[in-house]
Amino acid sequence: MKILDRYLLKRFIVTLLAGLCIFVFIFIIVDMTDNLSSLIDSGRSVKDIIFIYISQIPSLIMLLYPVGSLVALFFTVGVMVRNNEFTAIKAMGISAYRFLMPLFIMILILSSILIMFNEYIVVNANRMNRELRERKNYKLTYSRNLNLIQNKNDIITAAMYSVSDSTLNNIRYMHFNDENALQTEIHADKLFWTGNNWMAKKAYKTDYTQMLIKKTELINSVISEIKIKPGDILIDRENTDIYRIGTIKHSMEAIKRSGYNYRKQMTEIYYRFSYLFITLIIIMIGSAFVIALKTKGIIFGLAMSILISFIYWGVLQGFRASGENGNIAPFIAILIPNILFASLAFFLLLKARK
Repeated sequence: MKILDRYLLKRFIVTLLAGLCIFVFIFIIVDMTDNLSSLIDSGRSVKDIIFIYISQIPSLIMLLYPVGSLVALFFTVGVMVRNNEFTAIKAMGISAYRFLMPLFIMILILSSILIMFNEYIVVNANRMNRELRERKNYKLTYSRNLNLIQNKNDIITAAMYSVSDSTLNNIRYMHFNDENALQTEIHADKLFWTGNNWMAKKAYKTDYTQMLIKKTELINSVISEIKIKPGDILIDRENTDIYRIGTIKHSMEAIKRSGYNYRKQMTEIYYRFSYLFITLIIIMIGSAFVIALKTKGIIFGLAMSILISFIYWGVLQGFRASGENGNIAPFIAILIPNILFASLAFFLLLKARK
């Protein structure tokens, strides 16, 4: 049985890699047909254009892996069924489930690897691609004209944050009470990040809580009222696909302190972990049609598998958007479509066996 398992997995992996290469090549060619002339007209160098398309490859691998796996399934197991190899395997007393089990395990292993691939390769490639296409440095996007909400009572404005020397320029810190009355205000030309706190060479603190407004000059003082860290300033809260999960969690903590919702970030984290099961569910759906290939035909089986997979993908993205918008709890939004289509996959497998 080990020989059969190795034979099946080897054919599947070779076909999957070949299919992914072809699909990625086709996608890039189509994108070049639509956008290459506009990239050239915009004055980008040949080097930038090459890197734009190279940086697109990792995200395409993630996008096309489920469909590539489905096509690889039909080109390996489907061919074996059509050539009566699968019939001979069943005649040996090996069930369809036992025959396909190594494939299911391999899909889980590959999906786990791709989760790490996404964390360390794809997010960096996405950032590079977006910066090259939009001609902006995402580390500096929010470095000018800052309006930071530390929490529901504290607001900070600054003219600029300098990444090179970790300084905030032209700062105004305002603390309000629950009735939105200004209580404390701090002005400083520049704040320096020491690694733990913000330090001001010279600042002015104004206290409005007393009968007489009290203004105090601060010399070489730690501004303990400002608790926002440089990492909180640099994070782009809208483009979650350019950050690792750890960075997204960090941004959630900052957003939580500011009083805003962080559903988008939470949904993104749940979605990334669900990727472990997405391709497995698609392969299970395809396996049901592969088993019944003799009666239905390979074209019909592949077409139906792709159709159901695209419906699954569309439903998943719809629930994902609902989770981000707050219509459904993020965890439930990602869980429901996976449970629904996993149930469908089990039903189709049981029906195909009968």
